[in-house]
Amino acid sequence: MIVDLGPVALHYEMDGGTAGGTGLPFVLSHGVIENAASWADVVPMLARHHRVVTYDARGRGTSTGDAWPFAYADLATDVECLAAHLGFDRLYHAGHSMGARVALEHALAYPGRVAGIALVSGRATRPDAAGRRRLADLAAQVERAGPGAGVALWAHPGEPVYDRAEAIAAANPKDGTVLALQTLVEMDDLLPELGRVHVPVLVVVGDRDESYVASAREMAGALPDATLHVLEGVGHFPNLECPELLATLLVAHAARCR
Repeated sequence: MIVDLGPVALHYEMDGGTAGGTGLPFVLSHGVIENAASWADVVPMLARHHRVVTYDARGRGTSTGDAWPFAYADLATDVECLAAHLGFDRLYHAGHSMGARVALEHALAYPGRVAGIALVSGRATRPDAAGRRRLADLAAQVERAGPGAGVALWAHPGEPVYDRAEAIAAANPKDGTVLALQTLVEMDDLLPELGRVHVPVLVVVGDRDESYVASAREMAGALPDATLHVLEGVGHFPNLECPELLATLLVAHAARCR
């Protein structure tokens, strides 16, 4: 399905419906080099209890928006417009990687819409100078080699998750992937604002995702109502590596959000 938001047209899918129970609707936001397909293994388990919306963020998947730069505020507004289009008064927003930052930005900008958040492999702080150089170099590599090359910072050949993550990334438009990576380069520090997020927040990170473990602990410490889960033996992609466990955590956490 497509929703026309004016500057962009977002592709989205909704699962669960009336058969999905009466829990809060879920909106799932994906990572910078991903698209809605990255949530495919998690959705069926969530849809037993909830309506579940996945979408391709602007410039990724089959959504438009790969022709001009965008910021996190734009991505948060896209989520808000999609939620309004679907008639969701309140929702549970789970985001992976870049999508976790989108979930935070959306909750801060539209607090009345959000009942709970899950931050999976996310960060709220601005990358340091070395991190920004790595992201800029990765954007240049994507320009040369195509969007599948974007997985290089988060998974490596030979790892069980690599082929799946690379295939998801390769399905994105090259220009949209470059713009999304540039958004990461230019992101500011959101950590000082997290005290204004007054809904329950689930923070999930794999213990093999070392730099993100530090970020997860920072976020959990700054949020007024946070629950931290560090998953043993898991890297940057819990949504691909352990979808059943992730879905179980999400459903349990959403049950305490109203």
